[in-house]
Amino acid sequence: MASPRTDGNDTDRDDTPDGDPAPDRERRRPKLSLFLAGLLAVDVGIDLYDDGTVSWFWLAVGAVAWAAAAGPLASSAVGRRVGAWFRSIGIFGRGVVIVGFAAATWWLMGTFDPPTLPIESLVFGGMVGLILQVLWEMHESN
Repeated sequence: MASPRTDGNDTDRDDTPDGDPAPDRERRRPKLSLFLAGLLAVDVGIDLYDDGTVSWFWLAVGAVAWAAAAGPLASSAVGRRVGAWFRSIGIFGRGVVIVGFAAATWWLMGTFDPPTLPIESLVFGGMVGLILQVLWEMHESN
């Protein structure tokens, strides 16, 4: 068996682990999706700010928590396992999980009637955290 060329002129070699010819495009797709979702959600935050109803503490908590969840926690061993499980359950399973989470949230909000200011500020902070995390990762990848 011939040994691989190591003179640096091997243009046929694919260094990507899965043999994907376009790894950059695939790596950026989730980041772009998160970034666009965050931009759409900022409209809610602008409305909160214009109304003068932002809790800066909960906004900061949301930003830090969501940025950590999208960045370092997602790339941890537990985060990779959860991601692999979520991909393995298929599109129908993912839909069931998402709809189930939305239904549980809707039920909890209706049943316990929590104060909306901290929750809206936390979610807005989360969207800000996602945008910052995606921008940071895009900056680091360049």
